[in-house]
Amino acid sequence: MPIDAVEELRAELCRKDFGEYCKWVHGRELYRHQVGWAEEMQREKARTLIVAPPETFKSSTIRMLLEWWIGNDRDITILLVMNTSTQAQMQVMSIAETLTENPKYKRVFPWVVSNPKRGWSHEILFVKRTNERMPDPTLYGTGIDGPYQGTHVKVLVCDDPTDQSDVQSSAIMEQQRKRLRGVLVDRLTEGGSFL
Repeated sequence: MPIDAVEELRAELCRKDFGEYCKWVHGRELYRHQVGWAEEMQREKARTLIVAPPETFKSSTIRMLLEWWIGNDRDITILLVMNTSTQAQMQVMSIAETLTENPKYKRVFPWVVSNPKRGWSHEILFVKRTNERMPDPTLYGTGIDGPYQGTHVKVLVCDDPTDQSDVQSSAIMEQQRKRLRGVLVDRLTEGGSFL
């Protein structure tokens, strides 16, 4: 079989199977716990909370899943909230690099093309969509106190929104709980997923 045909079969498998995507595009075979997390996060209208110790690959699993979702649905809208905007921006830029620079990603999802006219920065990524009138970015990454009021997303991801010093203050923790319940959850569109 010609190399192109083999690569296309591999790319098709990666479009359908997140574990295969991670293995081929990133050279990372998922551990059993990562496979379980990914299965839970892929459920329709998912409400998934992952509590795990450091160094268990929570953030990298989420990052790869967001890339895969963007490839499979160019009209997706994702809000990534972390403790600080700097943390979120690092994740956004890592995803941007995969989308634009990784040759295997381009082979799997050749239709994912950046749309700098709409926005392509450290915080916001727009890819060319089937519906260009959608106002919200493909991916928006910010801190928990970020300016996300008014956005409406299909997927809301809160990844490490609290740091170790936050838990020392009951006032900060109460403020974060109120923000989560009163502002963040309202960013989800009907049927959206909260991870």
